[in-house]
Amino acid sequence: MTTSVMRCKEPTMHYCRECAAKRGYMPSIPTKFAQNSYQLEKYIKHTRPSSSAGKTGVYTWPASERYKDFTVAAVASGHVEVDPKKGRSIVWVASAQTGFTWQSGTLVGPADAVRVVCFQDSSTLHSFPLATSDLKVGNCADCGRGPALVARRLR
Repeated sequence: MTTSVMRCKEPTMHYCRECAAKRGYMPSIPTKFAQNSYQLEKYIKHTRPSSSAGKTGVYTWPASERYKDFTVAAVASGHVEVDPKKGRSIVWVASAQTGFTWQSGTLVGPADAVRVVCFQDSSTLHSFPLATSDLKVGNCADCGRGPALVARRLR
């Protein structure tokens, strides 16, 4: 007789700014954006389309000042997503286009949101644009307020 074991997958949780702050998930506003080779590599990846990258968000304006502005706006105004495998990220829906989504060098469509990842460590923090079509509606896991836009991961 064979028994199958069912594995439980932990769900991705979403938190409004207030509940994320109560949990200690909100970082301070970043001030440095390309302080090492890792961050410089991520900055280049998300400001210049590449034919070798999979699905990637690329900012419309490659200037470092715009990259910084979008990253700061996301940290200051976004909500927190906690993925059991990929960690925490901040998602912010902009009121304008932030960039484009590219797939293997081909333009997929416009992006109008920003995701900040690796923000627990200022030396790895970076951001990229994503489309609101990659978002779904949900509620805060703690207070239940909503609806709030919550992000689905780029695949």
